[in-house]
Order: sequence, then structure tokens, then C-alpha cells
Amino acid sequence: MSFFRQFLVLLVIAALGAGGYYAWQRYGHSAGDRHRPGGAGGPGGGAAPVRVVTVATTTLADDIEAVGTTRARQSVEIVPLASGTLVALDFEPGVLVTGDAVLARLDDDIERADLKEAEAKAAEAAKALERSRAPAPTTPSPTPLLGDQLVAAAAVAEAELDRTRRRLADRAVLAPSTAPSA
Repeated sequence: MSFFRQFLVLLVIAALGAGGYYAWQRYGHSAGDRHRPGGAGGPGGGAAPVRVVTVATTTLADDIEAVGTTRARQSVEIVPLASGTLVALDFEPGVLVTGDAVLARLDDDIERADLKEAEAKAAEAAKALERSRAPAPTTPSPTPLLGDQLVAAAAVAEAELDRTRRRLADRAVLAPSTAPSA
């Protein structure tokens, strides 16, 4: 680098240093004195203005609105096993219920009618099986195939009866029988 360029760079650095010192004296130095005790109070160097206020006790009410999600420490989800129309609520809010207590009932008219029908079919199948096993003097003994069909029909009727009882029981919403987990 030539001597002239070095001199020019030195001159620019000196100008920047002088400008920075001037700015510090003009703006930075006097602003720092305002915050020191006994310093210049205002832009004119006089005393700082003081505002006198009477102290009063008051209650502050801060309303905070927020959108969020809450989560209970303990909860239980009670869902009916069947769908239908709710016809009765058998509990009061806030009252402790025991395990397996009936909380609500769904409309069960159709299920009750189905239960009567299944009971009748099961009874008919059981009687037919019983008649086939009892010896009668005037009728010949049934063939083994017919006896197997009657046994199967009785088993099917009994299974249908059990399913119908379960569907009827599912129309009642029960309280959980165990304590909820945390």
C-alpha cells in the first residue's frame, strides 16, 4: 500500500474517532449525569421537575382472558354400550355413587319384547328336546339325526336368549366398579 493511501486511511480513522468523541460528549456524557445524584436534572441543567401525589390504597382488578384446555386430575368416562334415547337419570350431580350403580337408562321397550320372544323360543326348544327323549308307547323312537337337530335348536335358542339378556342389560349405564386411575 502506498504512503498516500496509508495517510488517507489514518485520516478517516482520526475523523471517525473525533466524531465519536464529540457525540459522546454531546449526547452520552450529559445523559449519564442526569441519573447521578447532584447531576444536571434536565436538558437545561436545572433541577428535575417533581410531581407530588397523595398516596391512597386501592384494589387492582386485573382480568385475564385466555383460551386453553383444562384437564382433570382424575376422571372417568362413562359411555353406554348401546345407542338409544335416554329415558332416566338415576343420580344427582355431586353425589357419591357406588360401583355398578345404575346411572342412566336408555329406552328398552324393544329389548324387553325381544327377551320375551327369546324366552318363548328357548322354552319351546327345550320342550321339544324333552319330548324327543321321553319314550312314548305310540310313537316310534326318533332318529339320531332328529335328536341332534333338536339339541342344536335348543342350544341356539339358549344362545339367543343370552344375547337378548345382554342387549337388555346394555340399555342401563352403570357406574364404574373400580376406582379411576390418576
